Amino acid sequence: MWTAYKKFWKNYATFSGRASRSDFWLVVLMHVILGLIWLAGLAAAGFSLLWDIVRQDSTSDWNVAAVVFVIAWLALLVLYLLATIIPALSLEYRRFADTGLRPWWFIVLLPLSYVLDGMSNSQPDNGLLLALSAFLGLVIFIINLMPTDKFRKG
Repeated sequence: MWTAYKKFWKNYATFSGRASRSDFWLVVLMHVILGLIWLAGLAAAGFSLLWDIVRQDSTSDWNVAAVVFVIAWLALLVLYLLATIIPALSLEYRRFADTGLRPWWFIVLLPLSYVLDGMSNSQPDNGLLLALSAFLGLVIFIINLMPTDKFRKG
Protein backbone atom coordinates (compact mmCIF):
# COMPACT_ATOMS: atom_id res chain seq x y z
CA MET A 1 0.00 0.00 0.00
CA TRP A 2 2.84 2.39 0.85
CA THR A 3 4.44 1.83 -2.55
CA ALA A 4 1.23 2.79 -4.36
CA TYR A 5 0.80 5.83 -2.11
CA LYS A 6 4.40 6.93 -2.74
CA LYS A 7 3.82 6.56 -6.49
CA PHE A 8 0.67 8.66 -6.11
CA TRP A 9 2.79 11.56 -4.81
CA LYS A 10 5.78 10.86 -7.05
CA ASN A 11 3.58 11.09 -10.16
CA TYR A 12 2.02 14.28 -8.81
CA ALA A 13 1.16 15.80 -12.19
CA THR A 14 1.96 12.98 -14.60
CA PHE A 15 -0.88 12.80 -17.10
CA SER A 16 0.79 10.09 -19.16
CA GLY A 17 1.40 6.42 -18.63
CA ARG A 18 -0.78 4.00 -16.75
CA ALA A 19 -2.04 3.25 -13.26
CA SER A 20 -2.95 -0.35 -12.51
CA ARG A 21 -6.07 -1.31 -10.65
CA SER A 22 -4.06 -2.13 -7.56
CA ASP A 23 -2.22 1.21 -7.67
CA PHE A 24 -5.51 3.06 -7.98
CA TRP A 25 -7.48 1.15 -5.35
CA LEU A 26 -4.63 1.07 -2.81
CA VAL A 27 -4.47 4.87 -2.99
CA VAL A 28 -8.25 5.00 -2.53
CA LEU A 29 -7.90 2.69 0.49
CA MET A 30 -5.18 4.92 1.93
CA HIS A 31 -7.43 7.97 1.52
CA VAL A 32 -10.24 6.10 3.31
CA ILE A 33 -7.90 5.19 6.19
CA LEU A 34 -6.66 8.78 6.46
CA GLY A 35 -10.26 9.99 6.33
CA LEU A 36 -11.24 7.66 9.17
CA ILE A 37 -8.30 8.89 11.26
CA TRP A 38 -9.32 12.49 10.55
CA LEU A 39 -12.93 11.69 11.43
CA ALA A 40 -11.91 10.01 14.70
CA GLY A 41 -9.96 13.10 15.74
CA LEU A 42 -12.84 15.36 14.84
CA ALA A 43 -15.31 13.14 16.71
CA ALA A 44 -13.11 13.14 19.82
CA ALA A 45 -12.97 16.93 19.82
CA GLY A 46 -16.69 17.15 19.10
CA PHE A 47 -17.56 14.83 21.99
CA SER A 48 -15.33 16.90 24.25
CA LEU A 49 -17.21 20.05 23.24
CA LEU A 50 -20.55 18.30 23.63
CA TRP A 51 -19.59 17.08 27.09
CA ASP A 52 -18.70 20.61 28.14
CA ILE A 53 -22.05 21.86 26.79
CA VAL A 54 -23.93 19.15 28.69
CA ARG A 55 -22.09 20.07 31.87
CA GLN A 56 -22.71 23.76 31.02
CA ASP A 57 -19.04 24.53 31.50
CA SER A 58 -18.30 26.95 28.66
CA THR A 59 -15.16 28.33 30.29
CA SER A 60 -13.36 25.00 30.57
CA ASP A 61 -9.79 24.86 29.28
CA TRP A 62 -10.76 21.64 27.54
CA ASN A 63 -13.47 23.51 25.67
CA VAL A 64 -11.02 26.08 24.33
CA ALA A 65 -8.51 23.38 23.43
CA ALA A 66 -11.19 21.40 21.63
CA VAL A 67 -12.24 24.42 19.56
CA VAL A 68 -8.62 25.14 18.63
CA PHE A 69 -8.14 21.47 17.77
CA VAL A 70 -11.23 21.40 15.56
CA ILE A 71 -10.13 24.53 13.70
CA ALA A 72 -6.59 23.18 13.21
CA TRP A 73 -7.94 19.75 12.20
CA LEU A 74 -10.26 21.32 9.61
CA ALA A 75 -7.41 23.48 8.29
CA LEU A 76 -5.27 20.36 7.86
CA LEU A 77 -8.10 18.67 6.00
CA VAL A 78 -8.51 21.60 3.62
CA LEU A 79 -4.76 21.71 2.96
CA TYR A 80 -4.67 17.96 2.33
CA LEU A 81 -7.66 18.11 -0.02
CA LEU A 82 -6.11 20.99 -1.97
CA ALA A 83 -2.78 19.16 -2.16
CA THR A 84 -4.40 15.99 -3.54
CA ILE A 85 -6.54 17.52 -6.29
CA ILE A 86 -3.93 17.35 -9.06
CA PRO A 87 -2.45 13.96 -8.10
CA ALA A 88 -5.95 12.49 -7.83
CA LEU A 89 -6.84 13.77 -11.29
CA SER A 90 -3.60 12.45 -12.76
CA LEU A 91 -4.12 9.05 -11.10
CA GLU A 92 -7.67 8.89 -12.48
CA TYR A 93 -6.40 9.85 -15.95
CA ARG A 94 -3.72 7.14 -15.84
CA ARG A 95 -6.32 4.61 -14.63
CA PHE A 96 -8.56 5.45 -17.61
CA ALA A 97 -5.54 5.08 -19.91
CA ASP A 98 -4.69 1.71 -18.37
CA THR A 99 -8.12 0.35 -19.30
CA GLY A 100 -7.48 1.32 -22.92
CA LEU A 101 -9.87 4.26 -23.09
CA ARG A 102 -8.95 7.31 -25.11
CA PRO A 103 -8.21 10.58 -23.26
CA TRP A 104 -11.50 12.18 -24.31
CA TRP A 105 -13.37 9.76 -22.03
CA PHE A 106 -11.57 11.28 -19.08
CA ILE A 107 -11.89 14.83 -20.43
CA VAL A 108 -15.67 14.45 -20.87
CA LEU A 109 -16.76 12.08 -18.08
CA LEU A 110 -15.01 13.55 -15.06
CA PRO A 111 -15.96 17.24 -15.53
CA LEU A 112 -19.50 16.24 -16.53
CA SER A 113 -19.73 14.12 -13.39
CA TYR A 114 -18.58 17.01 -11.20
CA VAL A 115 -20.98 19.47 -12.87
CA LEU A 116 -23.96 17.12 -12.57
CA ASP A 117 -23.06 16.34 -8.97
CA GLY A 118 -22.87 20.04 -8.12
CA MET A 119 -26.13 20.76 -9.92
CA SER A 120 -27.93 17.86 -8.22
CA ASN A 121 -26.68 19.06 -4.81
CA SER A 122 -27.94 22.58 -5.48
CA GLN A 123 -31.29 21.28 -6.75
CA PRO A 124 -32.07 18.27 -4.52
CA ASP A 125 -35.67 18.10 -5.76
CA ASN A 126 -34.54 17.42 -9.32
CA GLY A 127 -34.61 13.62 -9.55
CA LEU A 128 -33.32 13.57 -13.12
CA LEU A 129 -30.11 15.41 -12.21
CA LEU A 130 -29.61 13.15 -9.23
CA ALA A 131 -30.15 10.04 -11.37
CA LEU A 132 -27.75 11.28 -14.08
CA SER A 133 -25.12 12.15 -11.49
CA ALA A 134 -25.45 8.73 -9.85
CA PHE A 135 -25.34 6.97 -13.24
CA LEU A 136 -22.19 8.82 -14.30
CA GLY A 137 -20.57 8.08 -10.93
CA LEU A 138 -21.40 4.40 -11.44
CA VAL A 139 -19.90 4.44 -14.95
CA ILE A 140 -16.66 5.96 -13.62
CA PHE A 141 -16.60 3.42 -10.78
CA ILE A 142 -17.04 0.53 -13.24
CA ILE A 143 -14.29 1.91 -15.51
CA ASN A 144 -11.96 1.97 -12.50
CA LEU A 145 -12.79 -1.70 -11.84
CA MET A 146 -11.89 -2.78 -15.38
CA PRO A 147 -8.68 -4.75 -15.98
CA THR A 148 -5.73 -3.47 -17.98
CA ASP A 149 -6.45 -3.01 -21.71
CA LYS A 150 -10.12 -3.99 -21.35
CA PHE A 151 -11.16 -1.42 -23.98
CA ARG A 152 -8.03 -1.52 -26.15
CA LYS A 153 -8.72 -2.67 -29.68
CA GLY A 154 -6.36 -4.98 -31.51
